Amino acid sequence: MELHPSISSSLRQVQRQIHLFSGKDPAS
Repeated sequence: MELHPSISSSLRQVQRQIHLFSGKDPAS
């Protein structure tokens, strides 16, 4: 199952945001 480039890129951006949020939130 291959994902479209746009989807994979969007997922990477989301993962970056998650890392930023997780880094800012010590509760995670």
